[in-house]
Amino acid sequence: MKKYECLYIVNSNYDGDGITRVLDKVREYLEGSNATIANVQHWGKRRLAYQIEKQRYGNYVLTHFEGETDNVSFQKLMEMDEAILAYMVIRLDEFPEFEKTEVPPADTDDVKSFKKPFVEDVVKDVVEDVVEDVVEDVVEDVVEDVVEDLVEDVVKDVVEDVVEDVVEDLVEDVVEDVVEDVVEDVVEDLVEDLVVVNESAEEKTTDKPKKTKETEE
Repeated sequence: MKKYECLYIVNSNYDGDGITRVLDKVREYLEGSNATIANVQHWGKRRLAYQIEKQRYGNYVLTHFEGETDNVSFQKLMEMDEAILAYMVIRLDEFPEFEKTEVPPADTDDVKSFKKPFVEDVVKDVVEDVVEDVVEDVVEDVVEDVVEDLVEDVVKDVVEDVVEDVVEDLVEDVVEDVVEDVVEDVVEDLVEDLVVVNESAEEKTTDKPKKTKETEE
């Protein structure tokens, strides 16, 4: 059977009976995955190197177990359990001598000082997750600001172009209409003036006296 070592951190809000219930629940997870528990050590409440879910402290529990599967279902249950802040499972060639397993000092202030390789992996994973989240948030904010600025500039340019084109078209149409009206008025006035002049000329021609023979004599 495959041998495993699991270190998990329980939310510090769970004390006494609460911790016992969480330990029993994890035991049920393992047994439900057809695993056999070989050892359980509760290291007590300790300060975290980094905040996890806004928690500065957590209850550390070390468990050794063996089973035939890769414990996929167990890990999914651990991830969904709100009482578990973090966990790490590693494969072992052999179990350590449990009686001689060193429990880290209770007064340690930093998880990094634990002399356990798997704990280093836990810290590394936690740090990577925290850094990843921070970087994602920062990048998201930066990208959002950049995109917002670009969109504003593009929209501004488009609006300016559209307004310019609309104004140009309106001015062109207005000018055409005004010119057309002015031309019509001028032509109309000219025609009226020509008609008046023509009528005056005709009247003068009609009123001119004719010469008679008597007058000539």
